Formats: sequence, C-alpha cells, structure tokens
Amino acid sequence: MASSSLPHRQIMSDTAQQRRSRESGIKLPGKQDKYEKYTPLLKAALKGDWKTASKFFEQDPDAITAPITRELESALYMATGTGPAAIKFVEELLKLMPADAVAKRHIGGNTALHLGAWVGNTKAAVLLVEKNPGLLSIRENQRWLPIHLAAINAKKETILFLLEATEKDDAAMRMLFTSPSRTEPSGAELLIHVIASGFYDLALALVRRYLQLAISQVANNHDCGLGAIARKVQAFPSGTRFNFWGRIFYAHVPVKLEKYAEDLNRVETENPINDSQLPVQKSHWTRFLGKTFFISGSSQFYLKPYSKIGVDGGPL
Repeated sequence: MASSSLPHRQIMSDTAQQRRSRESGIKLPGKQDKYEKYTPLLKAALKGDWKTASKFFEQDPDAITAPITRELESALYMATGTGPAAIKFVEELLKLMPADAVAKRHIGGNTALHLGAWVGNTKAAVLLVEKNPGLLSIRENQRWLPIHLAAINAKKETILFLLEATEKDDAAMRMLFTSPSRTEPSGAELLIHVIASGFYDLALALVRRYLQLAISQVANNHDCGLGAIARKVQAFPSGTRFNFWGRIFYAHVPVKLEKYAEDLNRVETENPINDSQLPVQKSHWTRFLGKTFFISGSSQFYLKPYSKIGVDGGPL
C-alpha cells in the first residue's frame, strides 16, 4: 500500500556511494560484478558523452537497451538523470531504441520517465513521452506515477508538461484520476503534493478542472487538499513571524475582500468583477483557496492551458 508521505529513499534507491563508485569505476564489495564491462558506457552516460557511447554501441549493440548497473539501470536511465548536459545523449539514444525498451525499469521499478520527473528533466521527459506515451501510466514499486514524483520533488515545469501530456492520453487519465484501486496514489495525492510544494496556482487550476479533487481523500489516511493547505502555516499571516518592518509592511498591503461574491452556485458572466476583486468559486474548497491565495487575473485561470501557469509560481 502506497503512502502519501514523502517517500525519500524508497523512490530512488540510488545512493551517493553507488553513484561515486560508478563514476570512478570502483567495484562495490560483493560478488563479481558482471556489469563491470559497461563502466565506459556508464561514464559516458553520466557525462553526456555521445561520441564515446556511440562507439561502444557499435561494438556491443545489445548495450543500447541492456541494464548496465547492479540496480538494472540502462544507459538511457543514467543519461536522463544527468540532466541538461546529457539531453543530446538521450535524444540520439532514443533513435536507436524500440518503444517497448524505453519502458524498462530499474530495481525499484522506475522507468527513465520516473527519474526524469524526479530530477525535473523536462526536456528528457518530452522526448521519452514522444517515444512511448505509455510511460505516463507506469507505476513504480511504491505505486507512484511519474507525475507524482515531479510533484513530490517540487519540479513545477515538469509537472505542467506531464499534466498536459496526461490529459491527451486516455489511459494515463484513467490511471491518474479513475484508478480502480483506491489504495494507489491518484489525483488526491497529486493535489496534496502540489500544495505541499507551494504551487497554489497549479492546485487551484487542478481543482477547477477536476472538481472531484476538492473532496477527494487518500484511502489509507483520509488526507486531502484542504488538510495540505492547513499544514502550510507559513502561507497564512497568523503562521508567519514577521520582523518589525515586515509587520508594518504587511499591515499596509491593500487587499480587497469585502466584495467577494457569496453565491457559490453560479459564476458571474454578464458583469464579471475586475482583477482587484476575488473571483466567484464553484465550491467551498476552491472559494477558500482562491480567497487565501489570490492571483491577479485568476477569474479566467481555469480556461488557460497549464503551460500558461508561471513556473516560478508568481502572477500569471
């Protein structure tokens, strides 16, 4: 059973010691390492050195898809985790790989897309999903989808891309929002981790697009989006300790709440309120969220694609 709490090492079984050992070519204690022959390829993947890797593949074509570490990580997996420095490596390697090979997992059940989501490698995520859209629906051993890992590790740009990609894929949508097993992380966990990462604008967009998230709870602990907001005490004036000048500044920030609409059953379309006022919300949850975390222009926010949301979390 998966938990909505931060999975820490359960998500990425890789350790600093193991990674240093790979980079230096030092063999870890234990039985003879059959992956030792892949050390040059491993180093190339970690550096984004495609020239060296391509020569290795010419001599050993099976290495294109083979696991090259004890943790069953492939060259694609390692290059994806390297980040922007290896994006050319990822692009060229994907040209040589069949789509099903891209979905291979390491010992923890992670695909390359899981790792790309975790480290925020959006460019690699785009390439991976283009090659095999089915990656969006694969759960790792702790049952997390790639989009959950991006939210847990606060990789907003990657979350936005994965959301848009998911909405274009029926299987991925069912897996995220209508999974038959309520014990698996779903939309509720995604919303909770988006809020925990401080992306209130994105949380509001999610609730507006998928109203059921406003009342959805995690099966094993009944956590929900509102609970995640309540834990973000630093987001509220009462939970923030300002210094002397901060208290003076905050007390004089103009905030207009007195004209906040009380009708929760309809959205005013003929006479919309201006940006200095808060928009009408469709439920108590979104009313509270909108009132507390107001973003200028958000009355039209739910109509915008996720790509229009500011990656830095600032005004739209």
